[in-house]
Amino acid sequence: MASSKCTSESNVDPVMIRIARAVSAEDSFGTVDPKNVSAALIEFAHLASISVLTDGVIASDTFRSAIDHVARRHFGRRRAEKRFARAVGCIAARTDRDAIEIAHAEVLEIGELAHYYAGLATGLTFADRRHR
Repeated sequence: MASSKCTSESNVDPVMIRIARAVSAEDSFGTVDPKNVSAALIEFAHLASISVLTDGVIASDTFRSAIDHVARRHFGRRRAEKRFARAVGCIAARTDRDAIEIAHAEVLEIGELAHYYAGLATGLTFADRRHR
């Protein structure tokens, strides 16, 4: 599959572009900057349009990896993963369960957020195609 970085909105459904632009105008969007959510939506839509053509409707490992890559780039997943690794690394020295649980919850939350938006972008990308 091609790189997950979307450099153009040309192959993204106009409805998805409007939604992404509306999201970027929001004041607050949880712990993630609305502009990052907007960029991720466009990127997920781009990925969906390529993935279904190349891999079919069942998400391939490549598609799942691309989703995780977007989560790292737009939702701070790398930071969360590093925080989790540091917390787990402390187990031998001390058992600080709160630090482990907080870091783990953050990794899970960001992954779920990325997969949710990937699903939204995928659904919206293909919802209108039958009318074309």
